[in-house]
Amino acid sequence: MTQQPSINGSIEQQAADWFLLMNSDEIPNEAQLHSFLDWLEDPVAEAAYADCENTWQVAGQLQKSDVEMPTEKQALSNKLLNTGALFQQFSSRAGLTAQAAGLALVALAAIWFSDMLRHDDVQIYQTATGQQTSHTLSDGSLVTLNTASEIHVSFSDQARKITLARGEVLFDVAKDKHRPFSVSAGNGKVTALGTIFNVRKSAHHDSVDVTLLEGKLQVTASVSVGNDQSQELTKIINANDALSYSRQRISEKRTIVDSQKITEWKDGRVSFSDTKLSDILTEVNRYCVDKLFIEEQSLAQERLDAYFVIGDTEALLLALEETLNITTTERSDGIFLARKSVIQ
Repeated sequence: MTQQPSINGSIEQQAADWFLLMNSDEIPNEAQLHSFLDWLEDPVAEAAYADCENTWQVAGQLQKSDVEMPTEKQALSNKLLNTGALFQQFSSRAGLTAQAAGLALVALAAIWFSDMLRHDDVQIYQTATGQQTSHTLSDGSLVTLNTASEIHVSFSDQARKITLARGEVLFDVAKDKHRPFSVSAGNGKVTALGTIFNVRKSAHHDSVDVTLLEGKLQVTASVSVGNDQSQELTKIINANDALSYSRQRISEKRTIVDSQKITEWKDGRVSFSDTKLSDILTEVNRYCVDKLFIEEQSLAQERLDAYFVIGDTEALLLALEETLNITTTERSDGIFLARKSVIQ
């Protein structure tokens, strides 16, 4: 059984260990998942884990890139992406865990690959926490990035390729029957010719949510079938359909009743209906630098309707104080919510 990462060592090494555990073929047990989510509550840990995800994503692009590379660079990339003896050599010399050594080697690959990107017209778009931006691509497609998101755009005469490294993006795709438009995210790919769809990659686990607002999509995911084997599964979805996929499964498609709710973030707001407070804060924290935390479990289960204007956390907290009779305490590690009755 895979061991749970140690709490010792630098935050970067902890992030590397957690990343390798959460992305291994072995499914983490319940205790490991709870420990992982507790560890991610620290904003510094969350940022370190996101860096690991981004580095791994870029390295995956390096491995799958259609760009023709010089022989010596191809040989170097093959060495860097080898997970066998080279990892152990590096770890024994540097005194790192095998997982940390692996991430370090992938980081080297990413450094070289980022140089290659600058020479091959790959464009990178990013947003900070709480920020939303829109960009018109060279083919006329419009991409709108939600909070803490990043995409890599690579267009050629044959194809239009996007990689969602992190976060959430709304795509309004210009029609071009000669160049398919594809979005790679996690262990899958979404392909469209002309359509509007939303893709969200979870920061806390490996799931990807796809929602189609207009047109038709093909969603393909590589799903584990055990014994270190995987199988590619493909589903077609139509307008107002949604599905999710991860390394373990691809869901059945489901119908979206209120499609506008999926993309209301692009207008600077997020709303909730009969939603647990814990789930509300999980979503709101995507947009906040100062995270919100609940100090007692009973409060977490409270259900309510809520409306959050992105960037106006103070107004949300005031509304919660009035609705739930709570008080808030600001500390160095975040803002904490508790019932007034338990405050001495």
